[in-house]
Amino acid sequence: MDGTAVDSSHLLSQLEDILDSNPCIDELGFIHPSQFAALHEETDGSPLPKPSHSCNADTFFWSNEHKLGISTLALTSLYGAAKDAFMDSFRRYKMLLDSRGQSNESIDVSTWNLPQSDLDIVESEVMRHSRALVLLSCDFGTAWNSRRWVIKMIADTCENLQEIVERESVLVKTIAENSKMNYRAWNHHCWMVSYMSHAQVILELRNSREWTALHVADNSCLHYRTRLLLRMVENLKINQGPDAFSGAEFHQMWKEELHWVELLIRRYIGREGLGPHFYSLFFYERSSVLSIEKFEFGMGSSENNNSENEELFTFINAELKLLNHCTIVPDNVFEDYETQAVHSATYFMWLAKQMPMPFAIELRNSHLYGTLETLLKKTGKSFLLDSVAENCAGNGLVDGKISALAHGLAIFYVACAEMR
Repeated sequence: MDGTAVDSSHLLSQLEDILDSNPCIDELGFIHPSQFAALHEETDGSPLPKPSHSCNADTFFWSNEHKLGISTLALTSLYGAAKDAFMDSFRRYKMLLDSRGQSNESIDVSTWNLPQSDLDIVESEVMRHSRALVLLSCDFGTAWNSRRWVIKMIADTCENLQEIVERESVLVKTIAENSKMNYRAWNHHCWMVSYMSHAQVILELRNSREWTALHVADNSCLHYRTRLLLRMVENLKINQGPDAFSGAEFHQMWKEELHWVELLIRRYIGREGLGPHFYSLFFYERSSVLSIEKFEFGMGSSENNNSENEELFTFINAELKLLNHCTIVPDNVFEDYETQAVHSATYFMWLAKQMPMPFAIELRNSHLYGTLETLLKKTGKSFLLDSVAENCAGNGLVDGKISALAHGLAIFYVACAEMR
């Protein structure tokens, strides 16, 4: 059977009908034609009839239990049809905007007065065809951009926006499972966070944890979790309406995330993506109303100070234990341990600058101080020790060597800012 003998537009229609009938499809695969008979027999209990040149859906598609298989024989035809259909609907959409004097950069939906048929082009054709296209070719940037454009346009008037957000999450997860480290899909997912409700942000943090733990080499999923936490900080600052939540709730989730990332750091040696995510946890905690300033001594009542000081020293002890674990470099040929140690040492130089002085004192007096100094000099990062020596001296610190507690704050501040 020749894949070019079928009607490609009819194939696309069948694919889109399958996607519409089961919006919960979260697993996609491309299947060799010889496997279809076995799959259908396993699913239906009867073998698939011999394929013909007619455009039979069972010949090219298999769907069961939120899984979708597409015949490799149909991929070329499907891609061409999906691209043509998407570009055609997108061109008509742009013509619609041009006819009303609207530009791509400035869209005021309230002035459009569009008939329902025109809105259907935006919500149905563009979104429908772009969905099929990104499933077939996940790096098609124009399709992703068009989805964001449409969602932004309808966000203020759409009654089922949260359902759209959920469907977009399922779409991204399907593509991420099929195409690892897909930047465009994860970038789209991060963009959608700004339209998520508080409940959806919490749910995404919990549901994405297991997948992230299995794909720690994919920095994109860690960036996504960072974006979710930043969204929580933004909501916390607003703290208005029925969707608001308390600072205590955020603080609890922050501690859970911190503990979870620490477990991953111990388990997966040398994964550089875990380090920046770990830094961002502290950075966003400082950005919230639960600022680390609450740990500073001499503020508030003595009872509150005692509680806060106890929490501070608990945090300090936990971080020192993690540092001790990460700076152990076995004598073997694997470089991951040394990479892990460098990441850890740099993080603690950064943390010492952020925390109140008791942390720096504890670190200076610990046996780990010499290890950090030796490690940073060995790896050519001695500038982290010297960069703030003058600042430390200006603050009247006891020993000039405490300059080793300083770090390249600007470097990691920029890194954190970029992830925002």
